[in-house]
Parts: sequence; structure tokens; C-alpha cells
Amino acid sequence: MSAEAKREALWHYVQARLEEVVQALDLPVLEEPRLMEALEAGYLAALEDFAPPSIHALIARTDAVEALLE
Repeated sequence: MSAEAKREALWHYVQARLEEVVQALDLPVLEEPRLMEALEAGYLAALEDFAPPSIHALIARTDAVEALLE
């Protein structure tokens, strides 16, 4: 799996998790697509600003595991 595919998979996971949290908190943002898009964009920006080392480490770790399994 390419690094880009891993990033996309990670984002889909994050997006699904955001939706779970929004539903659990009974926030009305799911009813207004623009609000959810803004929430997702803000979360993604925060990840890009504060978590790049974690994201890169996660991708590197999965690359290493895949190499071991081959």
C-alpha cells in the first residue's frame, strides 16, 4: 500500500471517528454539510500542524510491518 493510500485510509478513519463523536454529542453539524466540512477541515489542519511526526511514524511502522510479512 502506498504512503498516499495510507494517508487516505487514515483520513477516512478520522472522518468516521469525527462523525461518531458528533453523533454521540448530539451536535447538529451533521444536518448542515457546510458545518461538518468546516469541522473536518479544521481537524485536518490541526493534524497537519501538530501531528505530522505521528502520522509519518504510523506510515513508517505499517511499511515495516508489511515488509516483515512479505
